Amino acid sequence: MRIIGKFVLLCNRMLTIMIMKKLLLFIFTLLLPLVANADAYNVKIDGIYYNLFDKDKTAEVASNRLCSGDAIIPETVTYNDNQYS
Repeated sequence: MRIIGKFVLLCNRMLTIMIMKKLLLFIFTLLLPLVANADAYNVKIDGIYYNLFDKDKTAEVASNRLCSGDAIIPETVTYNDNQYS
């Protein structure tokens, strides 16, 4: 009977570890997009939203779902006296 009790305790411990690993993986998966874009921030310049990257001074057009029609995207944008291309 003691062997069965130890086996059950070991199984419970292993199950708890497996659940915790899955939970940590789930949390990490949720937080990964936040960390991946930590150096970018979203600003609106002349009606267009951009993601600005300070590290290499680049800009990309962000999601602009409310806009329709043609848009003229400039080659460079200036924000807070910094120029982004």
